[in-house]
Amino acid sequence: MSKNTLVALVALSVIFGCLTWLYFTQFGRMPQTLLKPDQALGDVVAEETAKLLGKRGQVVVVRELADRKSLALDTQVDFFKKGLKKMPGITLGGVELVKMGRLPMSPEKRMIDPFAEPSMGLLPSQLVNIVQSHPKADAFVIFGGFPPLTAEEFNGLKQGGSKWIVVSDYEPHYKGLMQAQIIGLAIVPRLGSSQKSGEEPKTSREWFDREYIVVTPESQ
Repeated sequence: MSKNTLVALVALSVIFGCLTWLYFTQFGRMPQTLLKPDQALGDVVAEETAKLLGKRGQVVVVRELADRKSLALDTQVDFFKKGLKKMPGITLGGVELVKMGRLPMSPEKRMIDPFAEPSMGLLPSQLVNIVQSHPKADAFVIFGGFPPLTAEEFNGLKQGGSKWIVVSDYEPHYKGLMQAQIIGLAIVPRLGSSQKSGEEPKTSREWFDREYIVVTPESQ
């Protein structure tokens, strides 16, 4: 082996070692940091659900059955379930995996944002099937959009008495559903950041408050 070849191999080994060190010390830590808001979201949704139910009741989770794995959604749901385990009076009644579709675009939303894309969420038929499958559920927590309802669907859910906790973008039709106590609360993305300059959140609630807000019937 020539001297030049040996020098080249050593140089490549050093470069490879530096890149490996850089990846594991910098990029290797990125996923955990990037998932902090998702972890906090799941944790706080569990707290808010327990608060809404008076810290007692059965909860069913509704989430997307996706073609591809979603690390963010998986993290949100996992931390939500972990959060529920901290609440002695709350039980998990099941997890419903559904193939969500695009919600009908309401005239209010189209007026607010003519270029808005339809949100992904439950279709009314899926909603009815889920409710009928869990007659003992006190609350349903959906990680996705909640559909507009016909008068018949509205009355059926109203009589059922279960609360819905919706984790999605805000939709204009949520206001009426919240006033009717069908949607107990909505967790929606915050418009703008609440983070103070140079300060990184330290608790789950601080991470949550930076990215999300809780909308209740009283705040409508």
